[in-house]
Amino acid sequence: MSSYLYQGMCYDLPSSVYSAMASSCPPVTSSGKPLVCSPLTNGYSVQVGNGPVVPVYPVLVDCVPEVPDAISLGGLVLLALALAFGMRLLLRAI
Repeated sequence: MSSYLYQGMCYDLPSSVYSAMASSCPPVTSSGKPLVCSPLTNGYSVQVGNGPVVPVYPVLVDCVPEVPDAISLGGLVLLALALAFGMRLLLRAI
């Protein structure tokens, strides 16, 4: 199952990403006009003031595990192996 990255967070469903994108729109433009963003099934729409509704179809980015997480996991695996080896040595000594 794929997950999708948006603003540093992973989302399981495309619709969740589009909702997050639409909710991150500012309420007004830099010129003070109201801005309304709404999620669509394959993107989101933007409307400035009473202007036309413009659909936006962003490309989704796959969410992959970060390198520090993989390094941490590798360290835990090495720790487990070292503990198992230590236990083996203790059992031989007994």
